[in-house]
Amino acid sequence: MDMKRGYRDFLLEIRVEELPSDYVRPALNSLKKDLLARFASLRIACGEAYVAGTATTLICCIEQVGLRQEGSSKEVIGPPKKVAFGSDRKSTRLNSSHTDISRMPSSA
Repeated sequence: MDMKRGYRDFLLEIRVEELPSDYVRPALNSLKKDLLARFASLRIACGEAYVAGTATTLICCIEQVGLRQEGSSKEVIGPPKKVAFGSDRKSTRLNSSHTDISRMPSSA
C-alpha cells in the first residue's frame, strides 16, 4: 500500500441470505464487474480486483484504490462575443442565461 501517493486497498464484505450454490460465482463476477465500472465512472483509479465468497458471504478486494478522483476539465462554449456583450460592454440577457450555473447540465 503506497500511502504517500494516496492509495489504499478496499475490502467489501456483503452478508446475504443463503444463495443457491449455482448463484455464488455469477454474483461474485457481477460484484467485481460493477464495482470496477463504478470506480471508473467516478474517475477513481484502482488496481486488481479479487473476489471470493460462500453461499452467505460475498467478498471483493480491490488493490490500490485512489483516495481522490482524477482531475478532469470541461470546455463550455458560449455565445459569440458580439451577442454576449452589448455596445456598452455589459453582459446581455442571452449571455446571462448561458452562464447561469444552475442551468448547466450535471456531469454525474
